[in-house]
Amino acid sequence: MALTMSTKWRVFGMTSAAEARVFLSSVAVDVLLVDERMPGERGSDLVSSLFMDGQLKQTTAILVTADRNAPVTAGVAGKIDKPFDPLKLAERIARIVKERRSSSLS
Repeated sequence: MALTMSTKWRVFGMTSAAEARVFLSSVAVDVLLVDERMPGERGSDLVSSLFMDGQLKQTTAILVTADRNAPVTAGVAGKIDKPFDPLKLAERIARIVKERRSSSLS
């Protein structure tokens, strides 16, 4: 995966929203990259419910979607449209994280 090759980030992959919920109940993450079309639940619904439950207070959630008109829902700091260049993915994630941190300081 390009993220592990181009950064020092630890990357965890989940195969479904249910698996992500279990993982996130015991592990705090800095960034949550969620596909809108994941098995079991839409990515935006997963992020919104985790946000409402207070689980994403310190997490930057980013939605990956093929729908360029998809709205940014509660808890989502930004979105990355498909298709995307995997070699530029880390740069795009870093930009969204930086924007979120800047906006939370103001």
